[in-house]
Amino acid sequence: MRHYIYIILICFGHFINLNAQDYTFNLIDQTFQIPDINRFQFEEGDTIMSGKTIFIKREKLDKFTPKGWAIPSWEDFKIFIKNLDGEENSTGGKEVTATYLSNILPFKLKGIYYSSVKNVFGINSMTAYYSSTDTLRSNNSNPPKLSQIALHIYSGRNGSLNVEPTYAIIENGLIYCDVIFIKKQ
Repeated sequence: MRHYIYIILICFGHFINLNAQDYTFNLIDQTFQIPDINRFQFEEGDTIMSGKTIFIKREKLDKFTPKGWAIPSWEDFKIFIKNLDGEENSTGGKEVTATYLSNILPFKLKGIYYSSVKNVFGINSMTAYYSSTDTLRSNNSNPPKLSQIALHIYSGRNGSLNVEPTYAIIENGLIYCDVIFIKKQ
């Protein structure tokens, strides 16, 4: 029966991964969901692809956000970081063990796509998740510029992971990240 469904879907130009599964988890009083993006039906212009890595464009996220869920704000991510067990670092995040974090959420260190250089950086050593927040941020002595904030997870010392904010000045190009949703209260 399943083979017939695949044939019908392929013939009509749509393929839905019947084995796709979203992952929902709780951390204290927050509920998050990491969607399996293989279940989404993308149209041209929805994504950026580099090699076999696919990123949904930030401006298209609303299209894929389920009812009752939202892209987390930076305030949501600050609570997430606060609730993690780990040592605070100097950049507003925490250092945690990979085992601890992987028991909470199924992350992959697949890298981050930088639109300004049209390349993925940090394959096998970092990943990031979109936040819905932009902020004015100053680099060194430069005047503040509108910057995109994302939750950044990257390899640290001795097999640890850092979970902290990362910023991208929007006029220099966006960063494309993984998708995570938070359940609306």
